[in-house]
Amino acid sequence: MVNSIVYLSKANREFTEQELQALCADFATKNKLLNITGFLYFKNGMFLQYIESSDDAVQTLLKTLKKDDRHTIYFECSFNTFSTICFPSWQMNWLTLNLGFNQSNQQLLLNTIQFIVNMDLSEGNHLETIKNLVLRVRDTIYCL
Repeated sequence: MVNSIVYLSKANREFTEQELQALCADFATKNKLLNITGFLYFKNGMFLQYIESSDDAVQTLLKTLKKDDRHTIYFECSFNTFSTICFPSWQMNWLTLNLGFNQSNQQLLLNTIQFIVNMDLSEGNHLETIKNLVLRVRDTIYCL
């Protein structure tokens, strides 16, 4: 089974595009050593991150992320229902419009992620919705 975590956090400061690129490059290097894959999305001061691994490394990483003073995590969802890694070649990919997608796939990807960011967190059960949306992002990316 694959251990997965999706979390939403609010940035505690402004980030430039160059800073976000540097963060993702740093995360990718560290995640490769830990056998972690996933993606990072940033919009309007909010981070959405999906991380996955076939071992317990994601829980260890989440503990580290909670201590990072660049952001404050306010929603997290852990699950282990995927049988395979969704993003095997992405140690950490920053999702942006310049990934080479056609306009239709770019919009689908951004709409899917924005839906997660805008979910009503007062509702109790997000697990199935989040899992389906992660799969939708994966299918959009790998069906290009």
